[in-house]
Amino acid sequence: MSLKERSRIVASRGPREGPSTATIARVIFTALGIVALLYAIYLVRSVVFLVIVSAFLAVGLDPAVRRLEDLGLRRGLAVTVLFVTGMILLAGFVVAVVPPLVSQVTTFVTDLPDYVQE
Repeated sequence: MSLKERSRIVASRGPREGPSTATIARVIFTALGIVALLYAIYLVRSVVFLVIVSAFLAVGLDPAVRRLEDLGLRRGLAVTVLFVTGMILLAGFVVAVVPPLVSQVTTFVTDLPDYVQE
């Protein structure tokens, strides 16, 4: 088929028609639905955040819970043991880090005028 024949076929089709009204309505309602869903998630963002953090903790701690279950502990007790262990480790970290941090910040604040003058 030559270029002339193709041009004649395309010209005989006439002007292109746009999308149908149903398609336009579907696109508009889909966009409005997405916007409404995003707004609803925004309104409950604190709850969504807690659910996401909880899911990560559950998935992350599941291997340790299963290991404790294999050792003979019930699931509730295994979760409690992991929770208490985590709290003890967190408290130990705070006790180990906070006093030196406070001391260094205090020293920095008292020496700050000397640093500014230099």
